[in-house]
Amino acid sequence: MHYAIVSFMKKLAHPGSPSLWQVFAITSLGAFVVSLDLSIVNVAFPALAKAFPDATRAQLAWVITAYSIVFGSLLVIGGRSADRYGLRRMFFAGLAAFTLGSALCGIAPTVALLIAGRVLQGVGAAFALPSSVGLLLAAVPQEKRSQTVAL
Repeated sequence: MHYAIVSFMKKLAHPGSPSLWQVFAITSLGAFVVSLDLSIVNVAFPALAKAFPDATRAQLAWVITAYSIVFGSLLVIGGRSADRYGLRRMFFAGLAAFTLGSALCGIAPTVALLIAGRVLQGVGAAFALPSSVGLLLAAVPQEKRSQTVAL
């Protein structure tokens, strides 16, 4: 699989255009992290229950739900903002918000602060994901776009 990706990307590369690899790597990584965060907390749910023994299951469920609700509700706004203010700007602003939310989650001493961190992650994800696709499409020739997005 790795060989197929490398050979495909070599075919796409134009002389003097080393940025295609960078765009592909950065946008893929951003999209992966955002997508992973949708479900990764489900795996950590037992650890959350141990870390916050006074929290109810309903409160802990909000740790999962807050991200999904905010992400889903702001996805269209994130895409529109990227069109209006610039793909690159919104991608990196989204990643910055996502990273800040992740740091907040990492240091959260209470469930309420953990939920707030997840909300911030959701906001960042909603701005980063549509921008990542837009950046990737802008860097790839029209005839190769469907293959690139599939990778």
